[in-house]
Amino acid sequence: MICTLSIFVLAITRLANASLSPTFPVSGSVCQVGADCQIKWIDTPASPTAASMGETSIDLVSGDPSNLQIAQDLGGVSNPGVAMALTFKPDVTLAANTKYAIRFVPKNNAQGVVFSTFFTITGGNGTGKTTPIPSTGATAGNMTSANHSASTNMSSTNGSMANMNMTASKINTTDSSKPTSSASRFSPQAVLLVLAAPIIAMLL
Repeated sequence: MICTLSIFVLAITRLANASLSPTFPVSGSVCQVGADCQIKWIDTPASPTAASMGETSIDLVSGDPSNLQIAQDLGGVSNPGVAMALTFKPDVTLAANTKYAIRFVPKNNAQGVVFSTFFTITGGNGTGKTTPIPSTGATAGNMTSANHSASTNMSSTNGSMANMNMTASKINTTDSSKPTSSASRFSPQAVLLVLAAPIIAMLL
């Protein structure tokens, strides 16, 4: 029962984290300035699905997740549910030793922004300038690696299992403290008197 419930909790957690999901770049990916770098993604059932996003602009962003800057405009796609890849050449003016990410912005839903994980672009000379992202209320909260998501899901599931095990342990402890039969309510002295009563009656 505990195993079945744990699998159900894990499935619900993964579904809740699903949406348009970039498959490249991911954490550890490396692109080179001046060379083709292909962004890839897949569609998933949860909102915002790629099919529901409509015309979507795509940017290369950099900086702290709380203060991202647009490093390069990558254009976009008319329907990310159909075209599931976009190839671009990282600009030579990009800064070196900086982490970058891809930002997907559906034009009909500024709150449905999706980010890739941070990745690396090598070979830039750092002469280019970045542009602040216009404030839309959207955050880069989903700019996390797949490994981190899986770890969080497993931690949540393990926590649920621990709570269920603790509850089961309490129930077992409570049950074991209850008398298992009516005989356990009598003291050894009372039992001895009951057994000796016939002998005493014969002597009298």
